[in-house]
Amino acid sequence: MKSIYKSIGELVERIDQRNTDGTVTNLIGVSIDKKFINSVANVIGTDLTKYKVIEKYDFAVSLMQVSRDEKIPVACQKEYDKAIMSPAYPIFRVKDTSVVLPEYLEMWFMRPEFDREASFIAVGGVRGSMPWEEFANMKLPVPSIEEQREIVNSYMTLTDRIALKKQINDNLEATARTIYKSYFVDFEPFDLVQPESWQEVTIDDIAKEVVCGKTPPTADAENYGGSVPFITIPDMHGSVYTTSTERFLSDKGVATQANKTLPENSICVSCIASVGLVCLTAEPSQTNQQINSIVCKKKISPFYVYIKMTTLTEYLKQLGAGGSTTLNVNKTLFGQIPILLPDETVMNEFHRKVEPLFSTIRENQYEIQHLESLKSLLLTQISSR
Repeated sequence: MKSIYKSIGELVERIDQRNTDGTVTNLIGVSIDKKFINSVANVIGTDLTKYKVIEKYDFAVSLMQVSRDEKIPVACQKEYDKAIMSPAYPIFRVKDTSVVLPEYLEMWFMRPEFDREASFIAVGGVRGSMPWEEFANMKLPVPSIEEQREIVNSYMTLTDRIALKKQINDNLEATARTIYKSYFVDFEPFDLVQPESWQEVTIDDIAKEVVCGKTPPTADAENYGGSVPFITIPDMHGSVYTTSTERFLSDKGVATQANKTLPENSICVSCIASVGLVCLTAEPSQTNQQINSIVCKKKISPFYVYIKMTTLTEYLKQLGAGGSTTLNVNKTLFGQIPILLPDETVMNEFHRKVEPLFSTIRENQYEIQHLESLKSLLLTQISSR
């Protein structure tokens, strides 16, 4: 049966409950990523009794600057029984959960198509904002409650699987770091003393090549849209391997700078502006000019170098300061960064222990990427039911 379309206003009611007795102290906001975040605002001396109370399964939305951001920050609050929010946030809840599930409504709000429609509507608003009335007039398909449950369950199965894989990867990385610390910080296998045969060398000494990335000409659209990952700083957050990028290069784009192609398990380090992010390449890739990458010599474990570079964030920031307002660790400075070089036997032993961990991390990240694609597909298909 084809879904009946209803307006948001038909399905929800606005809530304006104030923290009049001041007993609720968990202050939260909604991020552009449609997630609730704890506020970092200093509320000492602030009268919290004027703040709005949001209960579990209530929604909050920010309707300011929607057309500029091309996104509506809106989310369903599930963490706290009660929290408080700025009075600027409209708060609403589902009128009748036998008509629409809060989880289904939240899924609709996560669709890119919903953001595009809202952005278009908000163009005529003051500073790109959207009045509540226009938000409430937006419509969505409302299938039977049984079908909603089926959709939500499918989505939550994918979400839970992703969370599990991420937790597994966190544990695997923590294990690798524990092994690294035992060998190269605490020297536990060596009677707690650094072996005399180990040397202090530089990145240039352990690298087959240090590659400073470059961006192929963007005026030629044919340089992009292929299958070769083009890593930029936003792609480097939150994962050991970069398995997905915002942009991909075509064969033509790669050929314009073939000497910039990195093999898998190269170590990428952000060195301009947002300095100190580190990731591994999961497959042959290129980067932009904000990233220096280490292609290790044959007998150097890339996993040893990866973990070492993740410990140098503050050092890299200091190195890149240089009296400029923008941090910049150029290729020459980068190549002179000191690094401890253990003997070949120890390097090989460490590599054998951690290589299976990193291999599993990479496999899990590709599975996470596939599961995220399925989630996106499920969101897209809601409107066709």
